[in-house]
Amino acid sequence: MTRFLEVEKEIDEFFTTAEERIETGLEQYPQSISLLFAQAKLLLNRIPLGYVSRMDLESTTKEFPKVATLLDRALDVYESAEMQAEIAKDFSCFTQENFEILETYDDLLDFIDNFGRNTADGLDSDEESGDEEEVELSKKHPLRGIKEEDKYNLWWREHVVTFLTHFDAKKSKEVSDVALRREICKRLGQSYLMEAEEPSQIFTALTYENSDEYPDLDVKEVQKDVIKLVEQAIAYLKQAEDPEVPQSWVDIAEAQITLANLHDNESEIQEATYKLAEERLAKANKATHGKYDDIMKNLLAGDSDEE
Repeated sequence: MTRFLEVEKEIDEFFTTAEERIETGLEQYPQSISLLFAQAKLLLNRIPLGYVSRMDLESTTKEFPKVATLLDRALDVYESAEMQAEIAKDFSCFTQENFEILETYDDLLDFIDNFGRNTADGLDSDEESGDEEEVELSKKHPLRGIKEEDKYNLWWREHVVTFLTHFDAKKSKEVSDVALRREICKRLGQSYLMEAEEPSQIFTALTYENSDEYPDLDVKEVQKDVIKLVEQAIAYLKQAEDPEVPQSWVDIAEAQITLANLHDNESEIQEATYKLAEERLAKANKATHGKYDDIMKNLLAGDSDEE
């Protein structure tokens, strides 16, 4: 226990010392884009390592009163870096290293969303949560407010889009930058697909299950909105497509299948969208010697069921 407390103290001292050094630098160079990004990165990393890692389901805001405030401050500092870059028209800091700030933030939000289910797995766990029930956090829990506020997820996508815009302004043809751009677009595409999940389920319930659960919703409006989200996802996934990576083709095809399922049954646009997905899947399956056989069979089985 003594050693554990010593480690916590060392972590706190590390972050405090590092932040003091950055603050000293900003006193001399308050408009430094690189220092502002460094400060945002430090503040974001402090949240999981200095606070969240010490929490459990019984933790309270009395024990950890600064978490939401620290997160808001980190985001404000990041926005300051963006603003300074825009004022100076200097986008050289929009690099892989600084995109990691947004990746860290995304990982943190994911961890908070699954807090209680994955605390034993660590922040970077890639294990699927499966069908485990969502853990309800106490009103006094320091992470509850962050988890329930949509603004934090919306902030992530808004600033990834901004990052992409500024990144493109550099017009870099470096191989590493091309790969980074694909990764950014892939993450954006995935975020739109995730946003589409709930309205897609509502559309299915309204269309095929005669559900009375949503009496105030118009099925056509829900359909229109969710189609727009999936189309946006596909647009980004196409920008993430890599001619050397068949999985990137499959990502698009699966999104196209989702889109086709949202269109009116047996309509021309539905059939055309299924056809596009089938062509991409067939290409990927051939390139990987049958790796995607199961997806192909499911798609073809769906086609035959409709005939």
